Amino acid sequence: MADKKIKIAYLYLLITFCAWGSLYVVSKYVMGKIPVFTVSFLRGIIAGATLFIILRKRNPKKIEYQDYKYVLFIGFAGYFLSSAVQFLGTKLSNASLASLINSMNPITITIFAAIILKEKLTVVKVICIASALSGVFIIAGDVDGSGKALGILASIFSIVLWSFASVIIRQITQKYDSFQITVYGILIGAAFTLPVSVYEIAVASDIQFDWKVILSLIYMGLVCTGLAHVLW
Repeated sequence: MADKKIKIAYLYLLITFCAWGSLYVVSKYVMGKIPVFTVSFLRGIIAGATLFIILRKRNPKKIEYQDYKYVLFIGFAGYFLSSAVQFLGTKLSNASLASLINSMNPITITIFAAIILKEKLTVVKVICIASALSGVFIIAGDVDGSGKALGILASIFSIVLWSFASVIIRQITQKYDSFQITVYGILIGAAFTLPVSVYEIAVASDIQFDWKVILSLIYMGLVCTGLAHVLW
């Protein structure tokens, strides 16, 4: 029974990584038409609104007062700041490079899990971390242009934020439904993004909405955000 659950968990993670991988390509296209924070807001509100409708039917447990700070942190750091910086990194560099940098997520999650959750940092994990860091350094070490360098830094900052939030998510979902925390986190992230998005739209000179952009945003919201974060 335990082996079956582990296999299902790996399947969920595989689907998640495929969805997140496609996000970089789609978001690169959309951000050529719409400003960064506006893309982040629309992505979040599409995912959050859809998932909230489903959540209402599940009769979610009420969040206790002392846990508000954790849910708020997950929404702010994980779903607002991390997503916005991730999009910025993709815009400044390119989709493939940002995606490769994002592969460092397991490294930072492992480190934070060892510090916060006291998970054992085995020799095998240390070797894997060293190998992954070496690979990222080889791939990203020779970067031409300050724009790409800033994009890499933004992408690294994004994965650090998301990894820290992931560990907090792991901790709080021992008490609450993971679907519930995901929905609340996405909606809180969208709320934080809204004021910046309004400012972007007010000062932007060229915003292009067409059917390709709309379909891309729906895909980013439902598949790359809603489905991926629930499975994660």
